[in-house]
Amino acid sequence: MLMNAPATFIQSYIDDLNDALNQLKPGAALTRIQAAWLGTCLTGILLMNSVCWAKFERACLGDCKVAALS
Repeated sequence: MLMNAPATFIQSYIDDLNDALNQLKPGAALTRIQAAWLGTCLTGILLMNSVCWAKFERACLGDCKVAALS
């Protein structure tokens, strides 16, 4: 399987998390980069069933390097 975009339920979770953060403290929300990073990590954990940066790199087909992930 390839990790080119987060699963839809993961994206929904991130959107709900952003909404909750904004309700607790107006103006406090995840940045676009933070949301993308969280989506990559959660999707990688789901697909690989582990937290292994080398496996994430292989699943991204080289778009993400181990040095950039860790």
